[in-house]
Amino acid sequence: MGLFLNFHAAVPYIVSLRGGDVPGSETSLALIYKILQPLRRLVFRKSRAIVANSESLKKMSEKVDPFPVHIIPNGVDTDYYRPGENQFEGSKDNFKFIFVGRFQRQKNITFILDQIAALKCFEKKHFEVHFVGDGPLREKLQNKTKNLGLEEMVFWHGWLGKEALRSFYQSANCLINASLYEGMPNASLEAMACGLPIIASDVAGNNDIVRHGETGFLFPLGQPDALSRLMHRVINSPQEASSLGAQGRRLAMHQFPGRMLPNNTCVADARCCLRN
Repeated sequence: MGLFLNFHAAVPYIVSLRGGDVPGSETSLALIYKILQPLRRLVFRKSRAIVANSESLKKMSEKVDPFPVHIIPNGVDTDYYRPGENQFEGSKDNFKFIFVGRFQRQKNITFILDQIAALKCFEKKHFEVHFVGDGPLREKLQNKTKNLGLEEMVFWHGWLGKEALRSFYQSANCLINASLYEGMPNASLEAMACGLPIIASDVAGNNDIVRHGETGFLFPLGQPDALSRLMHRVINSPQEASSLGAQGRRLAMHQFPGRMLPNNTCVADARCCLRN
């Protein structure tokens, strides 16, 4: 539509790259990316600017298409998303992990459930994992939860409103993101602003936010037990988890500042925008 309006009415347009629309991020779309390459490059050539929300996405796009990409990172309102009082006090008795996002293949939730089952076999302390969101895989994932015998520690929630979601972050101890690819996940930024450490897959988008050993941990998707071992680590080191979360909040405040708009979306502060 942007290309059509540009040709027929000289309407300028900007391309916004968000993750799966960049070749190389979603392997199942490899043929589609190849077929659409001539059209995609024409769209890029005629655009006023091409913008990605992370350094990794910029590099991925420039590797396959010879057009410069600007960066406008996602922002998070750190005045609204903030740590709760005594957030880690109860973590010694019941450590609470959360996942926030759509229940679809990209988010790799089946892998998370397998890792929870593996952790259950050797973890002596009590822990819970709460999934917030919805999507086409919900029924399949809930059936897998039953088959793995995880009903006492895995809980499913629908989409939550802004205030309820903030309260959920503030009642949790760690956020998990095992995505196969990302642009720049808003849920991770919101959790960081609320003082949570992040355990995330070491993929583009995630590694633009998480600093391994400083604000959380990154794990390679190719190592089957990597996530369960890191979950075990934070369960048994609540002080370390709290310290990682505090560092994450400082990073969110300094590198990803944003402000909430009336429609509940968040825009990045102009001071951190348009990095080449």
